[in-house]
Amino acid sequence: MRRIQSLAALFALLLLAGAAAAQSSDAGQEMSIICGPYLQSPTETSMTVMWITSGEAVSWVEYGQGGSLDRKAISSHDGLIDAGIRIHKIRLTGLEPGAGYGYRVFSKKVVEIRSNDASFGETISSPVYHFRTLDKEKDEFAFIAFTDIHERLDMVPQLMDVNGDRPYDLVLFLGDIISHIESERQIIDFINTTVERFSSEIPFVWVRGNHETRGSFARNLPRYIDSPNGHYYYSFAHGPVHFTVVDAGEDKADSDVEYSGLADFDAYRVRQAEWLAEEIKSDSFRTAAFRVGLCHMPFPQPTSPKWHGMIDAQDKFGPLFNEGKVDVLFSGHQHRYGIHDPVEGRNSYPIVQGAAWRKGNRTLIRVEVSREKLSARIIRGDGEVVGSREIPVRVRP
Repeated sequence: MRRIQSLAALFALLLLAGAAAAQSSDAGQEMSIICGPYLQSPTETSMTVMWITSGEAVSWVEYGQGGSLDRKAISSHDGLIDAGIRIHKIRLTGLEPGAGYGYRVFSKKVVEIRSNDASFGETISSPVYHFRTLDKEKDEFAFIAFTDIHERLDMVPQLMDVNGDRPYDLVLFLGDIISHIESERQIIDFINTTVERFSSEIPFVWVRGNHETRGSFARNLPRYIDSPNGHYYYSFAHGPVHFTVVDAGEDKADSDVEYSGLADFDAYRVRQAEWLAEEIKSDSFRTAAFRVGLCHMPFPQPTSPKWHGMIDAQDKFGPLFNEGKVDVLFSGHQHRYGIHDPVEGRNSYPIVQGAAWRKGNRTLIRVEVSREKLSARIIRGDGEVVGSREIPVRVRP
């Protein structure tokens, strides 16, 4: 018995020594920003700044106007500053509409947090970047949209080159950016392609696609992006446009064998419809010159495949979009580009649909907006405009 106890004690000491050595080794490693910073969830008075570090840290953002970074923002929950984390999500609030800001992110390595003490390592920081808040009073702006990238990350720089030097205020990713989310690396690799081109200074909106509901890591996606209400369905406004984002979820039935009994999209769409019924009554929605819907899966046309999720989304969201007199819906999913005209009794608005990742079929949607009209163009990867629609402002009752 004593021999067994001695061996157990020795084993415990070895474990403690190993843990101490690992901690010492980790403390000696340099920390870095491995993703970002990138901008999320823009509004007239706020902006979320996100980044990911190689090790656990406590972080903050220094920001300000006119070249001075004289303000500081942190993230805390229930009185405790977020610490010992790698994914940093800090919301800057109290900003001015349409105003420009400079910012810089900082992360201080957390070595250990004890009951009455904490020890820290180095502090790292980013270069200074700049952004501009949204502004409902802005008369003209442009946004661009991608869809169904399916991890062909070369699509982003290729289609950004198609856009060229033409300015834009927002970038929309209309779903199925990742095929099945199995790891953090897939998310980081995608976001870093946006950081290389724009997202440290221009925010992107990620509309969830049905493929992003799949995979062992899919439930973690909200940790890496942000929205005004913490859901995949929400709204925001910029210039003459009110954007309404809905999430059609999965295209198959909840009972489909591949979901192992873990899908609940029918009830999820019911909750969204309840939210949407109130959304179309909001002042921001009703007073907008243009009402733009965003959804990965287009509401089905007479020639569309009869997938359960698309049909259920049409049943739940379609009548409300009609009631709210939405001007246009932007979508993807079907891997072919085109513009669907309004169909009486179904959609009272056109549907602008982007294509997918296959070479020769890749498209960028560029939309230019003024107080008088909204002009959408579908531009193929070779620069040819393969679809266009001009929508004049309508007289609201």
